Amino acid sequence: MNYQELAARARASRDQAVKVSKNLRVEVADLHREDTLLMQVSEIFRRMVDTELTDSVNLTQQLLTEGLQQVFPDQMLSVRSAVDIQRGKVSVEFMVAHQHPDGTVTEGLADQAFGGAVTTVLSVLLRVILIARRQLRGILLMDETLPAVENRYLPNLVEFLKVLGDRMGVDMLVVTHNPQLVNQAPRAYRIKPTPAGAKLEVLHEDQG
Repeated sequence: MNYQELAARARASRDQAVKVSKNLRVEVADLHREDTLLMQVSEIFRRMVDTELTDSVNLTQQLLTEGLQQVFPDQMLSVRSAVDIQRGKVSVEFMVAHQHPDGTVTEGLADQAFGGAVTTVLSVLLRVILIARRQLRGILLMDETLPAVENRYLPNLVEFLKVLGDRMGVDMLVVTHNPQLVNQAPRAYRIKPTPAGAKLEVLHEDQG
């Protein structure tokens, strides 16, 4: 092979290398634009999720505070949310604060720093919120769920649950042996055994 043939092959190889290099630069530029676009979209979605999470937590916090203050008007209770994000996983804890007459504030998790009544009320409210948010079947069954709540607070609790149920579109069926709770309920039935089987006996029912 003479020098002219070698030079021709070298030029051909050079031209091919230039062409490949040019194509690679175009691909790199396209990938860079795509990566930038994906990062921007990811940031938009992250902000949307953060906003939705923040709004949801804030609304839940407000509703829990409203519930505790309606049920326990003689106590200055409020709820504060604590949001933690680790390794992409979000956890939310609701802290209950009790402001004492002397101005001092006690704060902690309901099941650790407060009695069973506060924990029970928060649990019921969170279940109602979850049903409404997830658009699940709009009925909440509570089987002897409220024994920790003193009778003096039951009228407040029943009234707030009625308002909350109407607001959230959730019906509540409470099974109880507590006559005070039965009397406060807008509708009450007794399961009465008969020879033909159990049937519902109406105790009282709102006409509205």
